Order: sequence, then structure tokens, then C-alpha cells
Amino acid sequence: SQVTAKTDDTLQSCLPLHAAVMNSLLTPAAYRWHSMVFPDDEMQKNYGHELAYQNDFIYKKRYSSLSNFTCAMNTIYMSNALYGWYVLELSKDIKHKQVCYRALPIGEFVIDQNERGFVDTFYRTVKFTYRNLRQRFPKYIPKKVREQTYQDNPYAWLDESMELLHVVEPSLKKAGKFDSVYIDMTSREIIQQTEESYCKYIAGRAATFSNTN
Repeated sequence: SQVTAKTDDTLQSCLPLHAAVMNSLLTPAAYRWHSMVFPDDEMQKNYGHELAYQNDFIYKKRYSSLSNFTCAMNTIYMSNALYGWYVLELSKDIKHKQVCYRALPIGEFVIDQNERGFVDTFYRTVKFTYRNLRQRFPKYIPKKVREQTYQDNPYAWLDESMELLHVVEPSLKKAGKFDSVYIDMTSREIIQQTEESYCKYIAGRAATFSNTN
């Protein structure tokens, strides 16, 4: 029979439109949609001007010419529509004094929740070439490289790859802090362990509600 309607690319066509609509409704660049306030009226009266400055600062950083916030949120809205989950990665660009955003698939993570049901622990396997590893962790030399001489070509190991486990979890020493740990999956060595004032990953879920008035 002759096909009269093409439907196999409906989802591919709808996702960008869905993301554009969600972006314009929830995180529009032309409107300052976020605002931090103190829960206490007296504190808001005395210190509200400081939060107003923070609101302006965050808005300028998110929508500056160097920021990729809008692009990351567009990908997140599409992921949320498909899977109901998303993960947003935050990283600091020290050189440009900017926060970088990246949308990641939830399938890359093993997650855990705290007693209130918020996701605060992340386990993620990351693949690095040795070249990328040297750029990311200049002081770390993998065990495999330390044990081999590579006499014929001393730079051959730069094209090889290895897997790291990245763990982000609440700090056991300081409340409100997060530990970020990179572990070599082969040698089980800790490559880097830092304490951050924020959680590097943010996980969100789509909530469904019954159709009630």
C-alpha cells in the first residue's frame, strides 16, 4: 500500500520545538527568571540588597557572550522530554572567570539520594586519552606509563586511553561541602581529591501530576 503520511521523524522534529518552548517559558534570556530571597522578612529587609547583587551577577554570567548556559538548557529540555531525567555539569573556567555548563545523559551515572530524597551522590566513569589526562591532571603519571619506557617512541602512550571513576558526594568533614574524587580504574589510585563549595553535578526529574482541576 502507498504511504500517505510520514511519521518516523515526528519525535526528531518535535524535540527541538519542545525545548524552545520550555526555554522561553522557564529560562528566558530576556527576563530575569531567577531570584534569591531570604525566608525571613527581617533578614530580607537588612540584607536583601546583597542578594539583589548576586541575582544580577548570576544573570550576567549565565547570559554573557562566553556562556553556554542556553545551549546546555536546550539539551536538558530535550533529555527531560525523552527520559524524564537530566544531569547538568558545572565547571569553572578560571581563565575566563566563567562557569561552564554541560548537559549529560543520566545513563552515564550511578546516583544516590539523601534522607530527603535529593540526589547528592554521583558516580560516573570517564574515558581519558593519556594526552587529555596530562592536560587535566599535569602532575599525575599513570602506573602503566611509569612501568614502561616506550623507548622506540616516548610519546606513543599519549594516544592510548584509560578510564577514571569520578565520585561526587557530600563531605564527611564539613557540612555543605562536596568531595570530588577521580580514581584510576586500573590501578585504583586516587588521582585527585578536592573539596568543593558546590555539587559539580545537578540531577533533575520530571514530575507527573494527575489531571485534576
